[in-house]
Amino acid sequence: MNNELMIPTISDMITRSDTPEYIKDTIKKIRNIIEYDIEVYNLLYLNNLIKEKDRKNNKNPIEIKFHGSYNRHTGSFFFRKIEQSDIDMYLKIGDYYSSPSIFKNRNQVDKNFNEFKDQWSSGIYNNFWFNNDDGGISYIPISHFAKFKRDLTNYLIKTLKNNCEVQDSNKVIKIRTGNLTIELAICGAFCLQLKNSFKGFELVKKIKKYFKDKESNGEYLFSEDNNSLTIYGINVITSDLKEIQNFPILNEKFIRLKNSATDGWFSSYVRFFKNFIKFINLNTEEKIPLSSFHIECILYNINDKFFLALNSENAKYYLKNIVLEILNTSENDFKYINEINDLIRINKKISYFDFKESMLIIQKYIKSY
Repeated sequence: MNNELMIPTISDMITRSDTPEYIKDTIKKIRNIIEYDIEVYNLLYLNNLIKEKDRKNNKNPIEIKFHGSYNRHTGSFFFRKIEQSDIDMYLKIGDYYSSPSIFKNRNQVDKNFNEFKDQWSSGIYNNFWFNNDDGGISYIPISHFAKFKRDLTNYLIKTLKNNCEVQDSNKVIKIRTGNLTIELAICGAFCLQLKNSFKGFELVKKIKKYFKDKESNGEYLFSEDNNSLTIYGINVITSDLKEIQNFPILNEKFIRLKNSATDGWFSSYVRFFKNFIKFINLNTEEKIPLSSFHIECILYNINDKFFLALNSENAKYYLKNIVLEILNTSENDFKYINEINDLIRINKKISYFDFKESMLIIQKYIKSY
């Protein structure tokens, strides 16, 4: 690293950022618009059944929630100072559940495809469904969700034009204010149902023991009967009608468990590596292709005993040890949090070569401490 380059202190790197007041105000405006503005409710032409059902139950058909680094407290003030940062939110519509279409229309060969394909207990449909009161099922084309996303974007542009820049990107609605961008995904619910013959059933069942069956906000994580176990998540709909399945609540709980086991230092190490990589990328000719998600997953795989309290005296030693442990991670041992032990394949993977090369660069510059 350039000798004239001032390396940020450990404190700068790991200090958790507070949310600026202008962002809190913007989030409050968005929540009020989405949850209480009758015009937004009228955009929900998706299906009259959902509106009638929710009115009868006196329930708002829209839920808006945070996920990602904002919710997991892995953002930092330093990271937000040096580059545009984002806050992830998702808007879940009603009690719809997408059927498991995650394997539909795959072009590339997936070694797990044939094994996992038979584990789904319901059919494959390119739309959403929910159980009617009369026991029937209604199907909603995903194009209706994409249209709602476009219409909501236009409404937010009109409503927030004096304070924010609003843009409809493919995956999310981007609402930019100051140096932060709120990324709002439009989704339905997603349920992944595993038969008890699935080889990972007992593992997922063991994971379930760590969590409550029902969240305080009324959102289920798991349900179970004698023959199957269902995991509940979300299914994000993109403008080009793609489906992206995720389990944000489950992911948050995994991270909370990791933080609890490391006295909160897991998130501090995530903040350090996010900032350190960003600093290297901005100030040297070397580029590290690791996203915040990759960093979180890499560290999640590391034994809890390596997450020791950092300060200016011990940082070099502790960080060197954890990087060595990461470099000792074999390709077979590396897991992504979202995959739930290979159950769902994600698209954000990096090659094992890039992973190793990235860690070697980090190892070289950590000596600067």
